[in-house]
Amino acid sequence: MKHATSKDPDNDIKPVIGALSVALLPHGISVSPWIVVWCITCWGYRLLADRNRWPLPTKALRLLLTVAGLSLIVLTAGIRFGASNYMGLLAVMAALKPFEIDSYRDKVITVLLAYFIVITSLFESESPLIVFHLFGSVWITTTVLIHIHQSHGEMKSALRLSGRIMLQAAPVMLILFFLFPRLPGSLWKMSLGKKGGSGFSDSLSIGDVARLVRDDTMAFSARFDGPMPIARDLYWRGIVFDHFTGGSWTAGSSPIDPLPTPSGKHPVTYTVTLPPQGRRHLFALDLPVAEPPLTRTAAGFTLQARFPIRQKFHYRVTSELTATSGPVPPPKRLFISLPESGNPKARSLATQWAKSAPTDEMVVRAGLNYFTQNRFVYTLNPPALYANAIDQFLFETRQGYCEHYACAFVFLMRAAGIPARIIGGYLGGVPNPYGNFLTVRQSDAHAWVEVWLKGKGWVRIDPTAVVAPDRVSGGIGAALPPDELPSFLISSPFNREGSIWRRARYAWDALSNQWDIWFSGYSYLQQQALLEFLGVDAGSLVRRALLLITAIVLAVAGVAVVFFIRHRQGGIDADPALSAYRRFCIKLSRIGLVKLPSQGPLDFARYAARLQPTLATEIFEITHLYIHFRYGPTASKETLRRLKKRVRRFNVKKITFSTLPE
Repeated sequence: MKHATSKDPDNDIKPVIGALSVALLPHGISVSPWIVVWCITCWGYRLLADRNRWPLPTKALRLLLTVAGLSLIVLTAGIRFGASNYMGLLAVMAALKPFEIDSYRDKVITVLLAYFIVITSLFESESPLIVFHLFGSVWITTTVLIHIHQSHGEMKSALRLSGRIMLQAAPVMLILFFLFPRLPGSLWKMSLGKKGGSGFSDSLSIGDVARLVRDDTMAFSARFDGPMPIARDLYWRGIVFDHFTGGSWTAGSSPIDPLPTPSGKHPVTYTVTLPPQGRRHLFALDLPVAEPPLTRTAAGFTLQARFPIRQKFHYRVTSELTATSGPVPPPKRLFISLPESGNPKARSLATQWAKSAPTDEMVVRAGLNYFTQNRFVYTLNPPALYANAIDQFLFETRQGYCEHYACAFVFLMRAAGIPARIIGGYLGGVPNPYGNFLTVRQSDAHAWVEVWLKGKGWVRIDPTAVVAPDRVSGGIGAALPPDELPSFLISSPFNREGSIWRRARYAWDALSNQWDIWFSGYSYLQQQALLEFLGVDAGSLVRRALLLITAIVLAVAGVAVVFFIRHRQGGIDADPALSAYRRFCIKLSRIGLVKLPSQGPLDFARYAARLQPTLATEIFEITHLYIHFRYGPTASKETLRRLKKRVRRFNVKKITFSTLPE
């Protein structure tokens, strides 16, 4: 196969590839490893070919590489083509793009591609690191764009000019961020963000929660307005399981209970930051007393978002810290329903309790006493259960995790005729010393029970608390035996409390939490509050648009005035040498040496040196450097660098008014 003929080295290839690589950096973790190798190989060959004058791939070979890259993307993605695959496709094309650079136009198009790639980073995350990288990448990409525009420009001068451009654009950027009309919800109820995973689904089987304990990823965080609740009040309610199929518990049959009326006895207000999970379940302390915006009340005093959560979601909740719902109407019969057969021993035991105990409260107490008096063990590694799993657990293995105890206890209560249901959520959280908030991780997943008692309503019962009380007060690390602790809970120099690594993690979590609330959580409601604080009545979308346009016009006008003034003073010019010489002339004008339009650089230098002989050496040196760069046979970067340096150091303050010409 023929190859394109080699060409002279192009000084712009290296910066252009640098801009592409920096733009794609955040995607290096999410894409397949072969894509990273693909990019390094293609860019490496293009750089070596430019230096060693190797031949570049022909159009036919580039087409073959494109087909190969697309095929590998499809094979890697399989049936499901997700966001990471789109990013991978973009990376494959960006790796091949430098092979097509043959003109100034190709370079500009490639740089514009780098700008597009930078924006896609926000589809992955909105963390402080990603936003910091976004600004840095835009700065570098703009620098490369300026560099390929300048025929003799230095990269340092392009960096400075790019920085000035970004500073000039900052007022408009801030106005757009704070005032651009935001919708009270998600556009089309969809997002391109990465879809995360939730700790709970709509069904619960024995062993599900135990598997979550080995997951150290963050489930959500909560920042409190006032004092943080104590450990025994940190029951984060999320989903109600009310139907037993014989093998698992499912959700969705419960009626929607109205949220309880605030009593004012134990109120707590907090803001929850929930990562993308693809579901609607929200988590709130027992019991929420009001629906946050963009949410709705669901079964069993739980909350749900009005749309699947595919981007970080912030909601502000007020809860009453109570273990009972207060008087509510009797629940439907579904809360005492069980399969017609199965687990006969558990049914018989519950029937005995119901017959011998005069009240439902005594039946509940009998069930808890059964766990404390029969040496049950709290463990992550219980024996496997098969048919009649409830009977096996209660009368044979007697080893299990929180869902074992919750499932068995609800079965017993229903068999005794007491309405009962399982609540899935989280228990506890790690307080952050650098902020008044908790970080709740998937390893804090928990399941407990609610029983309905006459006069009290739904009452929280946690069977795990009677078997392993340290689980409530100290978390899973205090309740499990040392040989069962997940690796992230085992004491080491990296996670020991008080270590520099643990403090650094706390500091980063605090920064990320505050950033999520301020940046990612700046929504329609926050914008409305800001406008009200500023005394602006911008209730309608039209008023918001007019306010935005007015602010942008004023900001652009201000930047334009500054730009015009600096341009008149010689501070901004497309020619870096001419810009430096104009700054030199401005310095001389401050002591009365004004260059006339009819004077050339050398004539003006002789005139200035005659009137100020103490500056003659510097005046002639700067003038000769400028003339040599502008009109000499070779215009080197070293000459331009020396010219800028001499102008920068040129000082006229030592000249007094007594020496000025008359």
